[in-house]
Amino acid sequence: MLTTYGANKIYRFPPGANMLIKTPLTASLSNIVIEGSGRGLTTITMDTSLTGASSNALTINSSPTFETSFSLVASANIGDTAVSVSPANAATFLAGDYVLVRSNALVDTPNKHTDEVKIVKSVDATNGQVYFDDRIYSPHLLSDSATIIKVSVLKDVTVRGITFTSAQTSTPDIATATFLAQYVDGLKVEDCEWKEVWYTAVDFTSCLNSTFEGNVVNRVKTTTASATIRYGILVASATRNLTVANNHFNRCRHSVVVGTHGTTNYEGLTRDLTVVGNTSVASDTAHFDCHQPLDGGLFANNTCIGGISYLDPAASNVNGIQVRGKNVTVSGNKISHCQKGVAIQGDSLHTAQSITVCGNIINECYASRVMTYLTSSITLSSTPFTASVVDASSLAASGTIRLISTDKFTYTGKSINALTGCTSSQTTTYPAGASVSQISTDGVGVEMDSAATISGIVIIGNTIENTDSSAVLGQGAQTGVLVADNYCKNNGRINKASVQFSSTTAGPIVVRGNTIEGNVTSRTVTILGGDGHTVENNSFVSNFNQTPRVAGTNSAVRNNRGINPIAPYSLGNIAGAVTVTRVNGDHQYGTLTGNVTFTVTNGSFIGDRLILVLTQDATGSRTVTWPSNVKLANSSLTLSTAANAVDTVSLVWDGNNWRETGRALQSASTVLTQPIIKGSAVVGLTDAATIATDASTGNIFMVTLGGNRLLGNPTNPTDGQKCIWRLKQDATGSRTISLDTAFRLNTDLASITLTTTANKTDYLGAVYNGTDSTWDIIAFTRGF
Repeated sequence: MLTTYGANKIYRFPPGANMLIKTPLTASLSNIVIEGSGRGLTTITMDTSLTGASSNALTINSSPTFETSFSLVASANIGDTAVSVSPANAATFLAGDYVLVRSNALVDTPNKHTDEVKIVKSVDATNGQVYFDDRIYSPHLLSDSATIIKVSVLKDVTVRGITFTSAQTSTPDIATATFLAQYVDGLKVEDCEWKEVWYTAVDFTSCLNSTFEGNVVNRVKTTTASATIRYGILVASATRNLTVANNHFNRCRHSVVVGTHGTTNYEGLTRDLTVVGNTSVASDTAHFDCHQPLDGGLFANNTCIGGISYLDPAASNVNGIQVRGKNVTVSGNKISHCQKGVAIQGDSLHTAQSITVCGNIINECYASRVMTYLTSSITLSSTPFTASVVDASSLAASGTIRLISTDKFTYTGKSINALTGCTSSQTTTYPAGASVSQISTDGVGVEMDSAATISGIVIIGNTIENTDSSAVLGQGAQTGVLVADNYCKNNGRINKASVQFSSTTAGPIVVRGNTIEGNVTSRTVTILGGDGHTVENNSFVSNFNQTPRVAGTNSAVRNNRGINPIAPYSLGNIAGAVTVTRVNGDHQYGTLTGNVTFTVTNGSFIGDRLILVLTQDATGSRTVTWPSNVKLANSSLTLSTAANAVDTVSLVWDGNNWRETGRALQSASTVLTQPIIKGSAVVGLTDAATIATDASTGNIFMVTLGGNRLLGNPTNPTDGQKCIWRLKQDATGSRTISLDTAFRLNTDLASITLTTTANKTDYLGAVYNGTDSTWDIIAFTRGF
C-alpha cells in the first residue's frame, strides 16, 4: 500500500525497477504522484498468482466509503441546484462533501441508472436543502426511490511513466482491470503503457475532471470468445468530464468504451466525455464505443484503422465509432477499413438524439469476409456450375461469393469443399488459386440502426468513399435527420442507394447539397417510408440510377443536378405489352411496329416528369392502349396514323397517377438526341383588365380570371422562347380571354374559347417568333 509517506508526496520508482507483484498496489491518499522513470524503464508485472475480481496491479481508492443513504423528500428535476431531505439528514452534510445522487430510473440494461456525483456547496439544515456547485443533469424522482449518499473521493492523483504487463500465459481468473481508479476527482494518467494484459487495461469508475493522455495500450488479451471484455479504457458509471487524448491503442476489442458495473453505488450515467487525437489500430468490435448511453460526448480527430475478430475472423465485424446516447459530436475523425464508419445506435429504453457527425473521412467500409481459394478454374455463368475451394468449412450452407470488384456468384449448397448450384449474371473466367470471399453483412459509412427511434441527427460535411452498402443508411424509425454537404463516392456495391432510409422511417429526412458519385448498383437516394422529406440541391454524377426514390405525398425532390440520364432512353421497336420504366429516364422514345398496351411504372416524387416520343413505323396506324395510372386530357388520345409520324406526350406524376400536361401530334419524324431541360418555377401573374406578362421571369405563368380579360403582349421575349399560360376560372366561371396584337393564331387553332365551368383550368402554349415579332399559338388544352 502506497501510504508510507502520507499525502502530498511523490512515490517514485527508479530506472530499471521491475516489480513482480503478488499483492495489488493500492493508493488511498489525495494529492500524490506515483511516478516511474518512463515507459519501459519502470515495469509492474502481475504475477501468475494474482486471481480474483479484486486483483489489480494498481488501484486508486480501492475501498471508497459510503455513508448512510437518505431518501429525498421531494423529486429533483433537470436544472435544479439542490435536493430536499429531512432537516435532520441535511444536517449531516457539510460544504465540500462529495455525494452520489441516485435513483432506480433505468437508461439501459443491465442496471444502468442515471446516478451522478455532486459536490455540496452549502446546506440549509432548517429547510432540509442540500445545495450543489452544479445543476442536476437527470430527474431523480420519488417514484424512482431517489436517494443521496455521502461518498469518500480522492483528489489530485497523478500516475505516470510506468509500464504494466502480466506474467500470465493463459486467461487468469481476473475479471477486473490492470489499473482501477474509482471515485477520484482530478486523476491524471500520462506517459504509461499497458502491454499484453488481460481483460481491461484501465477502468475509470465514477471519476471526475480527469485525463488520460499520451499513453500506449498494446494488446489486451483473452483466450475465450471475442465477446470477452478486452477494453483499453472502460469509462464506467458516473464518470464526468474525462478527457482521453493523444493515446495509441492496438488490438483492443474497444479502445475506449462507456459502460457500468451494475452494482449499488457503482452505477451511473457517463457525462461529458472527450476522446480526441487518439490512434486505434486493429480493433475487433468497435474502436470507440458508447456501449451504454453517454450524455454529452466529443469524439474528434481520432484515427481508427481496421481489425478483425481477435480469435475468430468470421465471428464479428469492426466499426469505427459507435454512439449510443445524446448530445454527442463525432468530428474530424479518419476511419478506414471498418464495416461501419459511424454507427448511431438505440435501444428499447432510450432514444439516440442530438447527434452530429461532421467533417469525418470514412472510407473502405467493407464487411468481414471469409476468405478461401479456388482449387480449379471456373467460368461464371447463368447455367448452374460447381466451384471447388480449398476450405469451405467457414462458409454458409448457401449464399453469395464475391470475387473481385462487382463479380459474384450465388450457390445453393456445399458438399465438403465443393459449392454446388452456382449461378452468376457475369461470364468472367477465374483460374485456380483465385481468392474468393463471403460477405456476412454490408459495409456502411454512417448507419442509424433499427433498435429504437433516432432523432435530431446531423450528418454534414463528411467524405465517405468505397462502401459495400450505403454512404448513409437509416435502418429504423429515424426522425429529424439532415444529410448535407457530404461527398459520397463509389458506394452501393451491394445494391443499396448511396443515401438510403428504410420503410419504417418516420421523417422528415432532408438530403441537401451532397455530391453523390459512382454508385455502381443502385440509386443516389432512396427513402422508402415516412412523409415530408426533402431532396434538393444535390449533384448526382455517373451513378447506376440518377433518380431519387422518395416516399410521401408531401415530399419534395427539386433542383438536383444530373438527375436525368445523359441521353434519352430508347425503347426500340415496340409492340404488344410494353413496360415503360421511369428510372430509365424522363425522356423515352420508341417505334411502334404493332399495336401497343403500355404499363407505366410510378413516378419517383410528386412533380416527376415523363416525356414519350412515339414514332409510327412505315406501315402506320398503330394504336396505344394506356394504363389506368395515366390520366389523359379529355380522357383519350388518338395517335397520328400516317406512316413515320411522330407524336409526343408529356406527363407529370401527382403522387398517384401520371397526368397529361401536353401533346404534340403529327410532328416531323425526328429522334431527339439531347435530354429535356426542365423549366423554371411557375410565375404568378396579376389579374387585371389587361394581364401583363414579363417573359424574362419564367416560362410558365398562371392567373385566376376575375372577369373578362385581355392577355397583353408579353414584354422582354427571347427568340424561340416557349411559354405556357395556365388560365383558371374563378368561382363564378364563364370568364373569357382575348389575345393582344402580338399573339398569332393558325389554321388549326383559329380561335381560343375558354372552359366556362367554375374553377376549371385551361393551358395556352406559344413560341416567340423573333423574325415576325409574334407569339405563335402552338397548343391549347381545356378542362383540367
